[in-house]
Amino acid sequence: MPAADQTSMSFPDVYRTPPDDATDAERKAIKAENDLHQKLYTAVAYILVNDFRFNKDIPPQASGFPGSLADLEQSFFLGVYGLLLADNWTQPSLGRTNPGQDDIQLPGGDVVTKRFVDATVGAVQEYTSNALLFTNVFGFLTSSGGAAYSTQPAAN
Repeated sequence: MPAADQTSMSFPDVYRTPPDDATDAERKAIKAENDLHQKLYTAVAYILVNDFRFNKDIPPQASGFPGSLADLEQSFFLGVYGLLLADNWTQPSLGRTNPGQDDIQLPGGDVVTKRFVDATVGAVQEYTSNALLFTNVFGFLTSSGGAAYSTQPAAN
């Protein structure tokens, strides 16, 4: 299945572009949020590529997502990523700066704990057991104008 039209797609739980009229404080808050999401994005991408043979063409920066990923690949990545967010797995390092015995140190130096890897494996299993549901929801969202994929409450 080809990739959905990227011109109208927005994934604010992966990366948010500050609005043109954002204040300095809003831009700073969005940057801090993007920095945290980048760590999660990098860890999830690393685990999926290295442990699940996920497409190595996933953009290295969250700001480039989804890049050239096909719809099924986008659905898979976003499903796993979203399940981790929903379960509050937002810090792959769990605060560690040095890797423990079973932890991973990413090429950029960030630590990914074994507990986070296990949570990611659980999210992959949950996605896989409900793949049809996830792909149908993704298809619905992309066909309805690419409404933002977000766990954040909508602004009024």
